[in-house]
Amino acid sequence: GNKGVVLNTKDGGRLWESKSSGTGRTDLNDILFFDDKRGFIAGGSQVFYSGDGGVSWTMLKSLLPHIHWKLAYDRGGEVLVAGNYGIVLKYRLPK
Repeated sequence: GNKGVVLNTKDGGRLWESKSSGTGRTDLNDILFFDDKRGFIAGGSQVFYSGDGGVSWTMLKSLLPHIHWKLAYDRGGEVLVAGNYGIVLKYRLPK
């Protein structure tokens, strides 16, 4: 979301609550969870990982200053991050 805000639901989408992701003022473009604990968000030139259901987020090292737009899971244990200019990054999904 805008300026690091994420929305959370615990009832299948009937009610939503807004909270800060702790990622600063980065506009977030995509979010992808694999289970109730492990997920990624992408925004600006940054990618973040959560292992606690989105309570806290850790910035992952990105060597490229490009905007990260879309996340995808390749079922081989890697997360693909699509960015500007056809850039695709890979991150190994933590266990």
